[in-house]
Amino acid sequence: MFSLKHRKVYWILKSRFTKTRFLLQRLYYRSIQRAGRSRDEISVFRFLAGKAFASALLGLLILVLLIVFDHFVSKIGTSDFALFRRLVELHANLQQQILRHNDLVRDTLIAIASLSGLLLGLYFTAISVVVSSRFVAISPGMREHFLREPGGRQYLRILAVTTVWGLLLLGYTIFGGTIGLVSLLAVLLLGMLGIAGFLYLSVRAFYFLDPTTLSDTLFAELIKSARLASSHGRMWTEGAFQNHFRQQAVSELNSLESLLELSSQESHLTRDSLRVLLAKCALFLEEYLKLRFCIPSESLWYKRIPRHENYFLADDTRLTMAVQAGGYVPPKEVPDHFWLEKDIINAMSRSLSLLPSERRLKVTYTALIQFHKYCESLGLSLEVRNGRSLIAELLRPISTEMTSVAPETMEQREMSLASYDASRLSYLSIVLGCLKFMASLDLRQVVDRCTHVDWSSEHGIYELRLPPGILKSIEELQNSLQFERIVEKGVISPDWYVVQLILKHLLDRYYDSLEASLEILDEDFVEPARALVAEGKFVFAAFHCQRGLELCSKLLAHLPRIEQVWQDSEQYRIEKEIPWTSPDWQKVRDRIETARKSIVGSLANCLPSFSQSDRDDTLPDLFGQGYNIVCWETYQSLIENDSNRFADLFPVLALSAMQAYDKLRKELHGWLPETQIAIAGDPLLDVLDISAYAIVYSELYQNPAIWPSCEKVWASLLKTHAKPQALLAHLITLYEYRHGDLRISPRQTIRTRWKLSLNQKLQELGFISDVLRPGYLHGINQHTAHKSKLITVLCRGGHEPLVPIAEVFIVQYVIKRPEGKEITFSDKYGLKRSLDGEANPLESDE
Repeated sequence: MFSLKHRKVYWILKSRFTKTRFLLQRLYYRSIQRAGRSRDEISVFRFLAGKAFASALLGLLILVLLIVFDHFVSKIGTSDFALFRRLVELHANLQQQILRHNDLVRDTLIAIASLSGLLLGLYFTAISVVVSSRFVAISPGMREHFLREPGGRQYLRILAVTTVWGLLLLGYTIFGGTIGLVSLLAVLLLGMLGIAGFLYLSVRAFYFLDPTTLSDTLFAELIKSARLASSHGRMWTEGAFQNHFRQQAVSELNSLESLLELSSQESHLTRDSLRVLLAKCALFLEEYLKLRFCIPSESLWYKRIPRHENYFLADDTRLTMAVQAGGYVPPKEVPDHFWLEKDIINAMSRSLSLLPSERRLKVTYTALIQFHKYCESLGLSLEVRNGRSLIAELLRPISTEMTSVAPETMEQREMSLASYDASRLSYLSIVLGCLKFMASLDLRQVVDRCTHVDWSSEHGIYELRLPPGILKSIEELQNSLQFERIVEKGVISPDWYVVQLILKHLLDRYYDSLEASLEILDEDFVEPARALVAEGKFVFAAFHCQRGLELCSKLLAHLPRIEQVWQDSEQYRIEKEIPWTSPDWQKVRDRIETARKSIVGSLANCLPSFSQSDRDDTLPDLFGQGYNIVCWETYQSLIENDSNRFADLFPVLALSAMQAYDKLRKELHGWLPETQIAIAGDPLLDVLDISAYAIVYSELYQNPAIWPSCEKVWASLLKTHAKPQALLAHLITLYEYRHGDLRISPRQTIRTRWKLSLNQKLQELGFISDVLRPGYLHGINQHTAHKSKLITVLCRGGHEPLVPIAEVFIVQYVIKRPEGKEITFSDKYGLKRSLDGEANPLESDE
């Protein structure tokens, strides 16, 4: 221990030393200022010296090691290994050559050092040209990225090390040292690399006239920051490090926004560079989504956003403090798990909005095509709701432009339709990804992973690769098990209980995503379809309805698999008190079916417009496609006994069939007459069959509302037609000719399917028998009697109807019309005589 006297002496000496040091510093700075140098220059000198000292020291150490290695090799004697002995002898011989030509070696070192310095100057000259011409208007962050470009940075290091090593070796020889073989070879190799690299990098520097080439470095830094914040990084659980990684990412995002904005404002960059940059954004988002599986839900990597809670749900302490303070309940800071995606999508959306209108659609179409795979990945991650909002934000600059601006040229029209169709496909991709998740879900594998996971490890739960949306619930479960381990000296919760909780969260998340998919169907397909039809944008409405019907078919096709997964999960539901999602699947089906019928109705409203215009072969046959869908749906409405829907669809179908017949006759002009009749007459035969089915199903279901709506349409058609009798005669002639023709047209196959479905319905109701039913060949046939005479005649003998269905309409309606009484019709199957009560030759034969 020091005494008080010693301490006093120590403090006196220390104070005097401090004063002396300050005095010397002042004298030094005054002397520097008198010499014309400022303190700022001293600071710059210190900065450069500090930066260069580390590199120079590293180069010096490496050279020392190489010299020591040369000296060590030269002192090695003989060895038992022949190869090693030969290498030593070779080293010694080459070393003798270096000593003999010491002046030449020195000149070589001088040349290498001079050449490296020259290349440094030339490279910086090229860089200066690029910076002065292109990088003046960009943000400081982008200049920093330019300086951190990996290729140029490594090349500058090679040139700097080569120059430093050459100077050090020259100095070493000046002081009497001998240059070793390995040291000389290292300098020569670096010199060759510097020369060869200049041939590539000096030209490559001018590629930086396009700043988008720096995006690779930018995205690499973003991925690096995200990876460090995930369970793959170090110190990923520390809040300070998480926040630091986020700040780094924010800096990179600011640079990306500047880069996108610059690319949108420069005309030469909007052609290819901006498209490539937007595609890279989509690829980055897809890669980042994979890392989100391993980032803790409460990590400071995610930005915090305020969320105000319901006053009626707040605790009394916070309410009391708010009342006494005369303020409000402060919001809670919650993590925004999609902050990075939102920033990138907002930057992409802003860049699209800055584009000229004539290029915006082209660039947007390219971006959407690259965006589809990311949308599907969002669905696979059960992020349907967030994905939907991201798509809406990306489409915001062109949401109205695609359908509101009348295209002036064919190219603009095609790009408008292509962009609009790609936007609908984005929503479809999200739902498809969600459905694929359930289709590929194997509950046994999930249970096996959950059973063998190490809950005591920080990384364990992130190896489950469960959707990010349920990570918070899994983390809470891990904390509960950790608390249980501390209190109970071990985990006492059974494995089945943990598995049941995880499956509950997983199924809840999936059902929420399924509900979000149904919202996309209702709000992004059904309602816009009606709006497009109401605005008279029938071409866009047809494309829109096509994607909507595709979405409905995919949902209906995957529902059985989804139901099966729910049924399989019941075996893991051991504790019945835990709430378990039990969806009403029939309600889900009805909702999808309702949406599908609405979309079909919107498509049907487009047919009158398509029928009045000539077909454009640069577009899909929207009229033919719409007619085929409406025709099939009209028949389905009869099977389902939906008279209201039939009354809505049949008038459109009848008018469209007449127009289709006229269009086909013109388009098939010059073909063989038989082929013209076979193809052009198909739409009229469709209407004849549908009208006949309207009579049959009206009698079969005893529904008096079906046939009157069909009869009303025919009455209107005949009333407005110039020659109604000729029309009916033509229909009968066409039917009789095609009935005797052996050629099979494409639509005849569809009409055969209608006939088979009627036979199946009659079998289900017991009016006819299946020939494959046991006992049919032995005469054991019991059939249900029907009140309708028409149904009884069609099902006579308990066999499937042999009478062509079109004859029902001809007999029951056509020849009974005033215009059709004089038309000759050969009742080959005796349908009219049977219905009139006369003897039927077919029945007498039986």
